[in-house]
Amino acid sequence: MPSHRYGKPVIVVVKMDDVPEPPPRNGSIADELYVQIGSLKLGTALRVDFESEKHADYVKGKLRSKAKKDKQFMSSSRTADGKTRFFWLEKL
Repeated sequence: MPSHRYGKPVIVVVKMDDVPEPPPRNGSIADELYVQIGSLKLGTALRVDFESEKHADYVKGKLRSKAKKDKQFMSSSRTADGKTRFFWLEKL
């Protein structure tokens, strides 16, 4: 049923060969950081400087979730302003 603002859309069934490839997904910053954290040598940490404490908290949560899925334990530390974070994986 068309809305008051728009007319009824045109619907057509097409073969998958006629469907364009979706644009490549850009990985999130958490994806990039997790790869780097996983490749750290024992006794080292990754330092990340964020523009805001809120963004740092968000990324930390994403990283912990990724580590938990991989059955890893990710630790972190932060500076007093919360904008600089340090991340590393610990052995369980």
